[in-house]
Amino acid sequence: VAQITKGSLDTQIRHSGNDELGHLAKNIDKMRKSIKRMLKDTVKNEQNNLQLINGISHDLKTPLTSLIGYLNILKNPDDISTSEEERKVYITRCYTQSLRLKTLISDLFTYTKYTDNSFKLSKTIFSFQDLLEQVLEEHSTNIIKHGIKLEVQTYSSDIEFYGDPEHLVRVLHNLFDNLTLHTDGNKEAKLVLYNNPGNIVLELSN
Repeated sequence: VAQITKGSLDTQIRHSGNDELGHLAKNIDKMRKSIKRMLKDTVKNEQNNLQLINGISHDLKTPLTSLIGYLNILKNPDDISTSEEERKVYITRCYTQSLRLKTLISDLFTYTKYTDNSFKLSKTIFSFQDLLEQVLEEHSTNIIKHGIKLEVQTYSSDIEFYGDPEHLVRVLHNLFDNLTLHTDGNKEAKLVLYNNPGNIVLELSN
């Protein structure tokens, strides 16, 4: 116990017998293992949070740098010669980058909410196929704009689905956003929806 108190969590407490000291030794060793596991989880969480912060910092820095650059041009018309048409372009780009920053900050708040232990899903019964078609319709223009040929195959009967439609919509939006953001080379993609016993399976491949 003295070794464990000093932080030596690898020091195993050997226990034998069924008397009070045997039970005490066994419980202390269980406590040692539990503390060791908790510390390991804490270190892992800290590493994940550091990785997240680095990723968010990079994602926020890119549009912010563009925003500062364009605003600097617009702020100093005497030093940097620009036409009226160029100014309109820069203003449009500033607006676009501002929307991107807004989305990134919203994603950060969403992540914080999801990692909160008090977070609760609002589950209800709904049609997953209708939800999918709705989200797909919203992304169809952007998918076509990126030159992606998306083949949709549905083998699922329109059965009722139990879940949180608001957050499933977010998952589907992310799925189709990634399709347009990260598809290069072969522009053909396939979306397949089918039933498994007790499950609905959605596959997107390219």
